[in-house]
Amino acid sequence: MPAKWYRFDFPQAQPLVTVLMLDSNYQKATADKLALTEEERTAQAQWLKAELAKPRTTRYLVVCGHHPLYSNAGDGKVLINEWDPLFREHAAHVYFRGHIHDLEHLEFEGHPTSFVVTGGGGTTLRKSEAALSTASNRFSQLVHGFTHREINEQRLTIRHIGADGMQLHAFAKSPQGTMEIL
Repeated sequence: MPAKWYRFDFPQAQPLVTVLMLDSNYQKATADKLALTEEERTAQAQWLKAELAKPRTTRYLVVCGHHPLYSNAGDGKVLINEWDPLFREHAAHVYFRGHIHDLEHLEFEGHPTSFVVTGGGGTTLRKSEAALSTASNRFSQLVHGFTHREINEQRLTIRHIGADGMQLHAFAKSPQGTMEIL
């Protein structure tokens, strides 16, 4: 990775998507965990606001971090307070994150951003701690797997694939932000 937070447009020739990679390590640092310093947190927040304010020629805006804003395992209140208003204002299409050991897709009425957990790697799966009653079109499975993304001018397609290679869930977003379960 080139930095703790950065931007890239993909593909390089005639890009379709702007991706903002963020460092979501906001918890207090301990002997075995690294976290952003207060100065880094402030710098990243300023950078994020500036990046979102830039004119964008790509069709999609995707944001990625390690920790969730919203999840069936519990919400990240600090990240919700700091990032959610920006995602709404700038109509981010998707926020991808890991950390929670399952596969999820959450939608909220009136929110332009789809929230996707792709944390079904190879470690112990974590059971849900809290159900989100305000989420609709929710998918959540405690399974090992991965998330496949396909991007073209008409839509951004996201598929959760189980360890057996079978599709578990899929949805698509249009450049205008309309979401469709496939």
